[in-house]
Amino acid sequence: MREHEHKAALIYSHLTALGWARSLPKESILAEAAQCLTRQLSRYQQRRLPLEFSLTTDLKLMPLAEHSDQCAIVVHAPDVQCLELQEPILRLEKKHPKMGRCVWQALHRGLGLLGEYCSPYSLLHLLAMYYWHGEENEQCALDELKAQGEDVSQVEMIRRADVERQFPKWVLGREQENYRPTAGLKRLPFGDAVRRLMAFRRDQFPDQSLECQSLPIVYIPWEGSVMNQVADEHFNLLNQEYETVQFLFAFDARSFDSFRSALKQFQLYLDVLQAVEDVLDGLLGAAQSRPLMIGTPKESPSELAATHALLLYNGANTMNRAMVTVHTVARGPGRYVLLPGKPATAPALHQLLSRFNPSIACQGLLPANLLRHAPGELLWHCPSRIEPIFFQTSHSELNAISGKRVCHPHLLFHVTRRNLYVAALPNDQRPSLETNLLRAPYYNVDAEGQVCQGSMNGPRENKPESIGQWERAFFRSAFTHPQGGAFQITSHPNGHSGLWLEQSEQPCAEFPVQHLAPMKMTLNQWLMGHSRW
Repeated sequence: MREHEHKAALIYSHLTALGWARSLPKESILAEAAQCLTRQLSRYQQRRLPLEFSLTTDLKLMPLAEHSDQCAIVVHAPDVQCLELQEPILRLEKKHPKMGRCVWQALHRGLGLLGEYCSPYSLLHLLAMYYWHGEENEQCALDELKAQGEDVSQVEMIRRADVERQFPKWVLGREQENYRPTAGLKRLPFGDAVRRLMAFRRDQFPDQSLECQSLPIVYIPWEGSVMNQVADEHFNLLNQEYETVQFLFAFDARSFDSFRSALKQFQLYLDVLQAVEDVLDGLLGAAQSRPLMIGTPKESPSELAATHALLLYNGANTMNRAMVTVHTVARGPGRYVLLPGKPATAPALHQLLSRFNPSIACQGLLPANLLRHAPGELLWHCPSRIEPIFFQTSHSELNAISGKRVCHPHLLFHVTRRNLYVAALPNDQRPSLETNLLRAPYYNVDAEGQVCQGSMNGPRENKPESIGQWERAFFRSAFTHPQGGAFQITSHPNGHSGLWLEQSEQPCAEFPVQHLAPMKMTLNQWLMGHSRW
């Protein structure tokens, strides 16, 4: 049996198992579909993806609903990974300042808002336009997006805010450097890819096939980024909890012409993806790092050689005991030799791990408001303060006070891996494990205090030096919607809107604690709930 006929039989069996017995497509159509998809998939998998992407793609056919004649080509990417982008872009910025700055600006203005306001299409178009026209013609990029029906109001808001706070000082933690655009950038080899990317139009894609109403781009830069939430929230096309990126191209399974039309849309998707890859390759290709190699002395690069080794000792009957020894590595003829070792101390191991994972080490003194610090975890309290509050909601009265300075309550923040939690405290004193917590009176915060980070551009590492960045990201993000569930956000008699409208008219020197609703749990219980995740 030919490969495409075998795939057709599997697809037919799959549809039958799903109970989709109504007007099953003819086997000839399934055979042609399987053959075309197999050919397209093999062509796609032969490409070289940028930035060390690891992408496993599966194409299949499936019904859109139980009682529907509509089938769909499903692009299923179960393994999309990419290395952290900060270091490659910093190296790129050092070598090609203008290109590096364009990438930073596009990522900040676009990626920071992808969860609610900016489509992947807008992000890549912004990146291309920043590169092509230069920062001095940024308005041209926004006008181009407006002409194609893109909503760029939030991007413009971030742009204005950047001017006020001197982007990217607060993002990168370093002074802004102004560069003059270098000449001849339009003549770089990947200029054609930039032109190709800019040539695609939104009206070429069927809006009915994608709930997210945006161009499908498989691009997840780092764990915990907003793009992960885009995959979770916007690409959940069949109302199931997918953990992977999926796209649908619908067609009538009884019609060859309908299938060919869907296949044409899928081909357009591949063409756009190829253009995106070419642009990213061109922009970031100069920042590729040298691969790490460990082998025999003959195989290792001259600047890298094994010098020490760690051996871990444990036994079946000593579950709570272990020993680590450190051994010097001697270079022998064509091999390495371990010399006698000595027991490793905890400080020595911590120092060693800090060299490979800088987030483990804290630079300088611990902040006074830091309550707990572990790898990937931060717990700290933030005294009451007056800061602007931003809204982007369906309530015009809240949108009218967006950007006004208000008094915020004493807050408690907890960061674990990719999750951010916030609660309110009754006073500015250092809390204990038995302190009763109050609800943080904000939208985008659920009953347990977990924050929906849709428009938040938080730091990439959880370390004590990141506390200020987390606070700025929280206070400068736009609160958009109540976070589901039946719980009381505030005890103010006029509710959430009344609380912040009152604060905007005349900010208090101290936040009115009487308007905070109890969370009905202690700090210890709150932290134990987070450990489940």
